[in-house]
Amino acid sequence: MVGRWIAGVATTLVLAWPAKAELQHEQCIACHIEAPEPKALKEPIATLCVGCHKATDRPRADHPVNFAPLLGYRGDLPLVGGVMTCATCHDPHGKPPLFLRRPADRLCQDCHDR
Repeated sequence: MVGRWIAGVATTLVLAWPAKAELQHEQCIACHIEAPEPKALKEPIATLCVGCHKATDRPRADHPVNFAPLLGYRGDLPLVGGVMTCATCHDPHGKPPLFLRRPADRLCQDCHDR
């Protein structure tokens, strides 16, 4: 799946699509274990994300994950075990509606030239 996505394609569609990740505080346990380490995740982040967000839910949701970034990676977006996950670009605790770590027009350009 590496290389299937090019920055800038369908950006306006992604920006217009409604988010589904808004969780209330009491819903933390949907992703996090309760004890002994409440910050720990129940499953790998990508597995948790696709549990609610299928690739058909929104445009560009098929961006590949679970691979090491190749060319142009600037090193300031979070990786899990050295690989990109949904949380590389999306902050699950971030600001709705898209929970992006940066504005969309800049986020994709951090890794993609076009």
